[in-house]
Amino acid sequence: MKKLLLSIVGTLALVLIPMASASALDAVAGHVSQGGADVSGATVTATCKTASGGPVTTKPNGDYSLTLSPSGVCTPTDKVTVSASKGAASGQTSQPYGTGTLAEGVNIALVNVSIPEFGVIAGVSAAVLGGGAFMVIRRKHLNQN
Repeated sequence: MKKLLLSIVGTLALVLIPMASASALDAVAGHVSQGGADVSGATVTATCKTASGGPVTTKPNGDYSLTLSPSGVCTPTDKVTVSASKGAASGQTSQPYGTGTLAEGVNIALVNVSIPEFGVIAGVSAAVLGGGAFMVIRRKHLNQN
């Protein structure tokens, strides 16, 4: 009877411990900031191999946590990529998944990624073309004299 009990406990341990480890590997947590300030309300997503998590919204202190699905896909040596955005600002980081319990401390700094307005591009282009035309005309004028 004692051997049967030990056998059952051993079998349960062999089945339950890997399941607990796999579910522990599904958590990602960190902090989102911009210019050293906490970012509340940023949208955060994460991927690791074929698993993904989010989107979640950061708390008022900039912290977030999410769960990857499907579970058990990532190992401690895999890279987790976390992206965050709020308005025109965005950021992304990748790091090894971690110790095997939690991808923790995946901190992201947001930066404004704005495209210059068309007016600035047109103004610079006009200045360059105008300068080039001036040089061509001046050269022709100097060659005639």
